[in-house]
Amino acid sequence: MPDFRLVMCVRAVRHWRSSVSTLGQGRIVTRRTETILAFVLVLAGAGMARAFEDYTGHWGGTWSPYGQFSPSAIGVGDGTGWKFRAVDNANSNSRLGFVMRRALGRGEFRFRFETGLGIRQSSEVSQGFTGDAIDWTRSDIRFLDLIWDRGALGTFSVGHGSMATDQVALADLSGTVLVTGVSVPDMAGSFLFRTTGGILSPISVKSAYKTYDGIRRARLRYDRPVARVEGLTLSISAGAEILKKNNTEANVDVAATYQRKTDRFRLEGAIGASLTRQNNRVTRNDVIGSVSFLHRPSGVSVTVAASTSNTGGAMSYLKLGYLADLIPAGPTALSVDIYDGADIAAPGSRSRAWGIGIVQHLPRPDVEVYLGFRRYSYSDSSPLSYHPLRAVQFGTRWQF
Repeated sequence: MPDFRLVMCVRAVRHWRSSVSTLGQGRIVTRRTETILAFVLVLAGAGMARAFEDYTGHWGGTWSPYGQFSPSAIGVGDGTGWKFRAVDNANSNSRLGFVMRRALGRGEFRFRFETGLGIRQSSEVSQGFTGDAIDWTRSDIRFLDLIWDRGALGTFSVGHGSMATDQVALADLSGTVLVTGVSVPDMAGSFLFRTTGGILSPISVKSAYKTYDGIRRARLRYDRPVARVEGLTLSISAGAEILKKNNTEANVDVAATYQRKTDRFRLEGAIGASLTRQNNRVTRNDVIGSVSFLHRPSGVSVTVAASTSNTGGAMSYLKLGYLADLIPAGPTALSVDIYDGADIAAPGSRSRAWGIGIVQHLPRPDVEVYLGFRRYSYSDSSPLSYHPLRAVQFGTRWQF
């Protein structure tokens, strides 16, 4: 007999698809209805995940669905007033996916599919733009990947997924990356700096603050563990953009990652280089690295990241974290961080930011509640001066 939750989920998804078709035909669906449709899709996916946990087919493949829902609210002040938006958290957006695993020869074959839900992102809204509550496009596809894991001989990947340098700048053991991390534009990336004269400038947070971290592409990738150094993996990839129209960027990446864990500490680090052939523009070379250290008995962590690009721009980042069982519900993570960027938006520009974050982990229902604050300041060689931007974000993440 079919699982009742699955039947209801299928019906919900069919209703959502029909509503989306109506939306495309006449734009008669209100934003409130769009928001409801977004929540229906998330709950449908969650129901299917519960109904098919680690389902094994007749031919031996095991299917493991997963996902998360990450709603939040942000408030951003630009020197003359505050704007408040209900958004999805771009630090870790709402998504659905599954992994299929099957033994193949002396290794394992995996197929992975994952997509964001297209819910309005915290990095997309601004003073003058709110956008649709849900606007899924093919660029929301995160992974469509075939993987052959040969253990000590390495892992071969083909399809749309992470380049070798993806996540290289993001090593972070503080437990607060959900709300404050090196990717500082995720909280308020599209908001514009306002001049002290009261005029909105064309300088957005995302144009002035970058990590130069790797991306996802349609690519070939090979990862190989180094036998003589436990925890060290070398990676190489080559790929191109296929999901965005009028974009012919191509990339070649190399990276090395290292992980070590003992009873007293955890250590994660990565370094990589990316060569990007841009659309009718100069080739860009980026070098990225990060390292994070957690002293487990005390809960104190230190995270450092740095990046540079030959086309202009460099950044450095430092975070101090503290992880402890302050309440019975679960671990509490606290952190403070600073970011310093040079020549990113324009030659001679300076981008600085600092932030405070707290994340309360609730392990049993797989829920985290978080609150973060960040202050952005920007200056350049022009005669203009700019108000700092202040941003606050509150939300929760449910993983299933």
